[in-house]
Amino acid sequence: MGVVLGSPLAGGQLAGQEPTASHWSNRRDQFNRSHAMWKWCNDRGWNVRDLAIQFCLALPMKGVVLTGPRNAGELHEVMNSATKTIPPELWDQFEREFGIAPAR
Repeated sequence: MGVVLGSPLAGGQLAGQEPTASHWSNRRDQFNRSHAMWKWCNDRGWNVRDLAIQFCLALPMKGVVLTGPRNAGELHEVMNSATKTIPPELWDQFEREFGIAPAR
């Protein structure tokens, strides 16, 4: 059996732009967490999309990660995120801050 991961960017909240609360009014805690992750990455000069995509690609599963690009520009952004190297020390810091790390 395969797995399809259909929302690796959390409905757009981890797509790279600053998350907005408008789409998450009934899930304020999820918005707060995604915004904190966006800010943490932004403060360090990283795009949260890079970490979100790399995290999903590192999952120990056989499957497909669907990102849902709307156009060629978004597809290019996702491909860049998928092929970017995230330093292990950045993942270590991210794990200390949010309790989340990719499979290693």
